[in-house]
Amino acid sequence: MNARDIKDRVQNGHRFLTRKTRRMKAFKYFFAVLLLSGFCYSCIDTESLEVLDESDHYQNLADAQKSVIGLYGKVMGMAEQLVVLNELHADLMDVTTNADQDLQDISNFTSNADNPWTNPVPFYSVIQNCNDMLAHFDLMLANHQFTKDQYNEFYSDVMTVRCWTYFQVGTLFGKIPYLTKPIKSLKDVGADQSSYIGLDELISNLITCMENLPTLNQYTSVSGMANKRLGNYNLDNYYINKRCLLSELYLWTDDQYYKAAKTIRDFHIEGGTEETWKRYKTISYVYQGTFEGAYMVTYTRYLWNDINSLVNLWVNMFQLGMNENWANFENITCMTYDPSYTPTYPFIRLMGTQGVGKYLLKPSANAIDNYWGAQVQTNGFTFDGRGEGGSYEMNGQQPVITKYLHSFDANAPYEQSGKWFIYRAGWLNLLYAEACNRYAETPGYVDGDQTKPYSAYRRLTNAFLNTSLSAEFNFTRPDGTTYPADSVAVSGWGAGKEFPYPFYFDARYSTTPYHRGYWRDHSGIRNRASLTSVTYDSTATVQPEVRFYEKAILDELALETAYEGHRWRDILRIARRWNREKAGTGTALLNQVIGAKFAKNGKSAPVFLDNESNWYLPVNFQ
Repeated sequence: MNARDIKDRVQNGHRFLTRKTRRMKAFKYFFAVLLLSGFCYSCIDTESLEVLDESDHYQNLADAQKSVIGLYGKVMGMAEQLVVLNELHADLMDVTTNADQDLQDISNFTSNADNPWTNPVPFYSVIQNCNDMLAHFDLMLANHQFTKDQYNEFYSDVMTVRCWTYFQVGTLFGKIPYLTKPIKSLKDVGADQSSYIGLDELISNLITCMENLPTLNQYTSVSGMANKRLGNYNLDNYYINKRCLLSELYLWTDDQYYKAAKTIRDFHIEGGTEETWKRYKTISYVYQGTFEGAYMVTYTRYLWNDINSLVNLWVNMFQLGMNENWANFENITCMTYDPSYTPTYPFIRLMGTQGVGKYLLKPSANAIDNYWGAQVQTNGFTFDGRGEGGSYEMNGQQPVITKYLHSFDANAPYEQSGKWFIYRAGWLNLLYAEACNRYAETPGYVDGDQTKPYSAYRRLTNAFLNTSLSAEFNFTRPDGTTYPADSVAVSGWGAGKEFPYPFYFDARYSTTPYHRGYWRDHSGIRNRASLTSVTYDSTATVQPEVRFYEKAILDELALETAYEGHRWRDILRIARRWNREKAGTGTALLNQVIGAKFAKNGKSAPVFLDNESNWYLPVNFQ
């Protein structure tokens, strides 16, 4: 048995769950509701695109509940297109020799308006549903068919779905129609040129919509949607998280980094999640044979330098069913597909090699070699467990994206089940690091009689990107002696000099006096993967520190969230920001990042222009 065989056996032996199909009887009820409630599709027949009679469809609370469940059924139908367009239209995913010309064109940035993948009508079908539902919710409130508190929750959720969908469309296509009222037919979406707006105006509009929601909290018992169970299945993780969306939107502007950081911290506090010390905190600890919700790449205690003791727990977040308690420590918004009902889970067909798998998409050589393959672990080994064994595996000589394939059952090869990951803690905490990095460039201010330099907030960037809160804020006295345990591991610019909210974190762990901070087990993203830190060296680079860390965060987002539908947006966000700071620098970044995929394949790369004219997909209203 060679080293790889031993490593694979250890990895597989310590995975929390075996790969088996998790059939959920609840979905029989879920999709029965969708089929029985025609109004769940906002009274629109998506084949004929005709508006149906809807006078009897919004009469009470139960009708509102069913309409929301139906809306999320339509959102699930967008998964295939969104993942392909955000990932294949970037640097970490590539086509196989099985892919048709349409997928090849998406990968090569050569799509034309006839490519079916660039048809935005499915997105506007969801938007039309949202507009229709919002209008009817207004009428239901006016007619006293549900309470103001119930209206607030339903309205806020549906508006969030609309904003989230517009955000996807805008970042893919650039200039798009922006419609806020129901229309008679989806054929009319692209007809009115006056309805088109650019990405900057769209982002501004979406922020305004989100800031003016009646509530940013998720559903409560008031609406009957919190802990909504269909059979034995809880739907809480289906709902688009409002604060996750709003925090990402803030990062697309130049002056709202504080708001981005605050919105993420508010998310940590919402519903008492901060008091659950493991939830959404990307925790790690010394491994001694138990899982306990820590999604880390690590080694068995005392065997740090033994490759055969490698334990890949990171992959568990993609294997666990959403009914498992541990899954909720990482996944924020995640939708599960059952093989017996529509919409059909699309990713086995696209990425799998067995059963219905056509093996059309694969990891790019750039992702394998230049990202995961170039990482150095704290024990000196050169690899990243979030790559091979995490995001992909080798099937002979074929690299296979496995993030979406963990529900595949070889004993039932034609059943299609799995999950679609939309928001999770690793992604959100990296966005927090990005916000802190930019906030660190803000001019200093005076708080009371002490000046707190903003540059100190970059320590939070380091804590969330690299190490941990307890490691970064473990202060010592000028003479080298240590402070008591209850005086350090609190985020600040010195012992006893704490940052204000939303930059305050308590990671203390002391016995005398007894104290357990909620963030005591927090781990930075790279530390959770047992990787060395990325640190700025002013003598080795002429790049400004803020841009050094921004590029490091962009690279870490690639390592952590590859194939989850964020990649194109992440690259685009940073490139546009850099161009606003200094013309041409963001374009150069975009050419560099995307160009690496083509260089690895020995192909000529597309050339992106400073005016963004060729950055986006062609709009194709079929």
